[in-house]
Amino acid sequence: MVNTKLRVVRLLSLCVIAAGALALLAACGSSSSSKGNTPTGSSTAVGNTAEGAGYYGAVPSPILPKPDITLTDTKGQPFNIATDTKGYLTLVYLGYTNCPDVCPTFMAQLGHVLKTMPPDVTKNIKVVFVTTDPARDTETVLRKWLNSFDTNFIGLTGTEAQIDQISKELGVPPPEKEDLGNGNYGVSHGSFIYAFDKNDGKAHLIYPQGFSDADLEADFTKLATKGFQAS
Repeated sequence: MVNTKLRVVRLLSLCVIAAGALALLAACGSSSSSKGNTPTGSSTAVGNTAEGAGYYGAVPSPILPKPDITLTDTKGQPFNIATDTKGYLTLVYLGYTNCPDVCPTFMAQLGHVLKTMPPDVTKNIKVVFVTTDPARDTETVLRKWLNSFDTNFIGLTGTEAQIDQISKELGVPPPEKEDLGNGNYGVSHGSFIYAFDKNDGKAHLIYPQGFSDADLEADFTKLATKGFQAS
């Protein structure tokens, strides 16, 4: 049963997101500059929560198919997001390892949530982290960073053109670099988790920041065992 107070808070938050897309799309970069913090042009918007169907997650509009694109994993092998995760609840996040706040927060939460779930459930889940900073996120860098959260997390990199393409397919603007001085830079990117269904391969639910571990665990358990089921 969804807590009424939490429902109201989340619905209010999602209304703000839908109106301005401020929390949904974020930049991991300089805290002293707001440039790039609110990228525009996204086709992904939050319509409502899916609580009517028994889920906590937010509903993207339109419903997004899993990208059929081949990138490179941390072993240097080709990895097709659509075919190599077929039959699994696939949680996809776009970010980069030098991100100072949002990316490690999301990955740490995912790692913690999955560790609290039964193995017979998590065996049906794949977490895919796609870097938005391929110039710095080499295969070795990605693997070392992801291992600090969960050694089973899949890390993918590719060319800038490929990263731009997957961003487009997921309804967010291509990553943009923000000069932070001294040769450093931040990278803007969509800031939420896409949950691609194990059955039809579509993201019926997405998760911006603000969901509790309990919310995620409840949804992921249902999605990993039965797949998405509309009311």
